[in-house]
Amino acid sequence: SISLNAKALLRSADIADVKGRFQVEDGVGPTNCLQIVQSGGTSTDVAASGSSKNDNADSTQTDESSAQSTPSVSSKVLTCLIDKSTEVESGQNATLVFNGKHKQSVLTLPVSAVAGRVQKGLVSYKKGDNWERKEVGLGISDGANIEITSGLHEGDVVAGVSPDLIPGVQ
Repeated sequence: SISLNAKALLRSADIADVKGRFQVEDGVGPTNCLQIVQSGGTSTDVAASGSSKNDNADSTQTDESSAQSTPSVSSKVLTCLIDKSTEVESGQNATLVFNGKHKQSVLTLPVSAVAGRVQKGLVSYKKGDNWERKEVGLGISDGANIEITSGLHEGDVVAGVSPDLIPGVQ
């Protein structure tokens, strides 16, 4: 098996929609993964001293003061299961590519035009002669463009940069 942290992909794609291919350096491939499985992941609390404490990702923290003062980094690991007959050795380098769901005929904007990446964001929307901040619903992204699920219609005029970067946008 080959594993990869895919936290960003799993924010916008369901595990059932994820497909994978791998290429072993100086070896087999490109080959489809037999199956993609998601591990429980981990959550690491990083203390100011730089030390860390690992916990199961499913655990919840009830102390609000420590949740606000202790940064946390989490991961979502996807594993590409490969056929047992595939000739690979432990330690070989491989390239692993995961793809999420593909949608057609959806409204998209360049990610540079949107402040936000998950569920909700803001854009600079032209209303008459003025620019305004407008909340939009966000869907999947390929890293260059992001789906707009609500708040805009085809033909609306928006700035090509995030509203946080345009002086005077209210």
